[in-house]
Parts: sequence; C-alpha cells; structure tokens
Amino acid sequence: MSEQIGTPAEELNAEFKIAVQDEEATYNTVISGAIIRVRQAFQRLDEVTHPIPPPTAPSQPPAP
Repeated sequence: MSEQIGTPAEELNAEFKIAVQDEEATYNTVISGAIIRVRQAFQRLDEVTHPIPPPTAPSQPPAP
C-alpha cells in the first residue's frame, strides 16, 4: 500500500485535484481540436465562395 501523506480528507482532496486537472486537460484538448476543425471548415468555405482565379496569360507575347 502507499504511504499516507496526511489525513484521509487531505488524501481525498489531493486525489480530487489530480482528477480535476486530468479533466481540464481532456477538456482543453477537445476544445482545441474543435476550434481547429471549425477554422479549417471556414477556410474551406472561404476557398469555395471566393476562389482564387487562375493566372491569365498575357494578351500579347513579350517583346523580344
């Protein structure tokens, strides 16, 4: 068994803090991934609605 670091309440509090930190890390990862996917979706939407026109050939050939 592990050594006790304090009273049972202190140990429970320490375990709770670790669990909360784990949940926050998971939440932040999920939110970050969602933000990236939303940005990518808006970028694709912008590319579709405002396409970059292909370069046009010069109307006259360059002079030698």
